Amino acid sequence: MKCDEMRETLNSSTPMNSSLPLNSYSPINPPKPDGAPRVTAIVVTHNGAGTIQTCIESLLGSSINPKKKSNPSEAEAARPQLRILIVDNASNDKTPSILERYASAGDIDLMRMEVNVGFGAGNNAGIRRALEQGTDYLFLLNQDAFVEVDTIEQLVGVMEMHPSFGVLSPLHLNGAADDLEWHFVEYGLKTTKDGRKWLETEEPRISGGRWMPGGMGAQPEMVDGRLTLVDNTPVPVEFVNAAAWMVRRSCFEEAGGFHPAFFMYSEDVEFLQRVHSLGFGVGVAVDCAVIHDRRENERRERRGAGLKNDPLRVHRGAVLSVALHPRYTSKEKRSAIRSKTIWFMARLIRHGEFGTAYRVWGATKEARNLMHSNVFEDARQSLFS
Repeated sequence: MKCDEMRETLNSSTPMNSSLPLNSYSPINPPKPDGAPRVTAIVVTHNGAGTIQTCIESLLGSSINPKKKSNPSEAEAARPQLRILIVDNASNDKTPSILERYASAGDIDLMRMEVNVGFGAGNNAGIRRALEQGTDYLFLLNQDAFVEVDTIEQLVGVMEMHPSFGVLSPLHLNGAADDLEWHFVEYGLKTTKDGRKWLETEEPRISGGRWMPGGMGAQPEMVDGRLTLVDNTPVPVEFVNAAAWMVRRSCFEEAGGFHPAFFMYSEDVEFLQRVHSLGFGVGVAVDCAVIHDRRENERRERRGAGLKNDPLRVHRGAVLSVALHPRYTSKEKRSAIRSKTIWFMARLIRHGEFGTAYRVWGATKEARNLMHSNVFEDARQSLFS
């Protein structure tokens, strides 16, 4: 499904208002070096009836979905092979019935959690199953994100060409599929007034006359309103949110899964801290994209129903990420936690939220208690036991 088709679907369709035990890690079908890469797309959903069908349909339309052709050619058989695994976090809307239709048709594998265990733990359950089944790459996708036909195949290709990268993200387009999602401004990807998209970088990394020294950094060629680079070299970044991550198998095996201290939000920040500390690269592959349709989530945030409106959750995520940082000394952790706490409390007091400011200390105490924990052991334990 290409961007223009997705845009028509999103704008014309009416939203459908319509805990498994974790086994010990033991690969039953380990990957073969000479075989086609195996990819598992994992989508954790909770009450996602408005978007999950579009998400699944986009995955089913992927160029590497083996079910698209009953008699693939030899060349097609050598391409990456895709499996789709949906983890339903105890949805109580129409999501379960939607998923059951796809599961009954054999289009997806379905894991049903008895309770909502959160984004990180839900992904860990799916990641574990995929690793046991011998997958080479794991594509983590949000329930409100939709891939293009070649998104997954492009990401795998870049991973194969650049083995130093452990995590890659495609570009994120907004819900209307007509511009970069605003988060990507923070990652060094910008849109200028004339509509061109620029990549901000400190040093030229690619030859071919498409780079400008200084200033914004790079002037990539435009294709379908997106950035392209000469050889699809991924752009290294410190952080990119987990709405659409392609993760190398060995990255999870070494770093572990999402840390059990996080329910939702900030778990991606902490995970990438571990990834960087192990020497894996994190990057954005700018030749492929997903549509991240955050509009329904943003409406919930405006109504005050979203998790991001919980200031304690925001602060807790920030200080726990510091407490679990594998490269910080104890002194650096204490200093950072203290400064973040003082800044956050001052902000709350300035807005008259005295009770919330007082409760911030609870999250701060939790962070201090985690400072000396073995973050890698805890993360691996959460994934493999």
